[in-house]
Amino acid sequence: MALLVTGFTAAHAGAVAPLSPDQVELRARVQAKQQARQHAQQQAKRQSQDPVAQYNLDIKAPELKRIALSKPVVRLNSEGNGELLIDLSVVDNLTGVASAEVSVLHQASEWGTWTEKTLSVPQTHAKLGVQVIMSGELPAGDWIVSNVTLRDANDNVRQYNAAALAALGNTSFQVESRAKLDGEAPSLTGGSVLTPVVSRSTPPKGEYPGRPARLGLSLAVTDTGATKTSGLGRANVTLCDDFQWECIYLSGTALRPGAASGSILVGGTLDSWTPSNRYTVYSVRVYDVQGNSRYYEIWDTDFNAMFGGDASITIND
Repeated sequence: MALLVTGFTAAHAGAVAPLSPDQVELRARVQAKQQARQHAQQQAKRQSQDPVAQYNLDIKAPELKRIALSKPVVRLNSEGNGELLIDLSVVDNLTGVASAEVSVLHQASEWGTWTEKTLSVPQTHAKLGVQVIMSGELPAGDWIVSNVTLRDANDNVRQYNAAALAALGNTSFQVESRAKLDGEAPSLTGGSVLTPVVSRSTPPKGEYPGRPARLGLSLAVTDTGATKTSGLGRANVTLCDDFQWECIYLSGTALRPGAASGSILVGGTLDSWTPSNRYTVYSVRVYDVQGNSRYYEIWDTDFNAMFGGDASITIND
């Protein structure tokens, strides 16, 4: 039998025929799909480990869109205080704005004040009216809104300084001078004791037995003011025994608050622990509506003469 010899040798065993262009394109598409699938799997794994993605957490702070002031000039009331309403237009992407803190600054000094508004129900779109109280201790003149801090329900915080706020609206205002207000304290011009003698065992007229006795004085007061008169406000009176061991404290407001002159009634009920004794007016402090006050004390004021002869209350059993 004849031996058949072919042209295949061991050297040809590892040879690979070249790919056609169609095969090259097909292989590239397969590899791209495999890579995309691997990338998606890796991304899903990362997201499953990321709490922001896993729980859909809000990681973006609220944003201030606009700021506006209710008035350009803050006018002080009769008590020397003023109010400014600051409108903030705020948006938040997910949990909603929960609070806004606003600071205002006096241009010519380091004086300032701040306030915070909290929303019981956070809002993703809100127009917040933040009220700032300008107390009488603060200086008059030019002021600006110097800082706004926004916080959402997930505690993301964003702050705006004076320059950033000025780009979002008007932030300048004025506080009027206290010189336009009443700067003079009222004066005590007289008085009378309405209950010169009271009995611990006798109730006030017309009241049920067992009711405590009532104590009262009437003070004559005038308020002339300085450039402006705010009028009568309130008063406090202290009565003490001869040794000043035991004292009674009475207070009251003007019958007609704001009147230039008139009466302020001070009074109260007798405490069960106050000993029976004679109590003389020891001191008086009178206030006007503005808050100015004048103090009188027994050492420099003859209350007996001012009260028509006797400025005392006697408490009997």
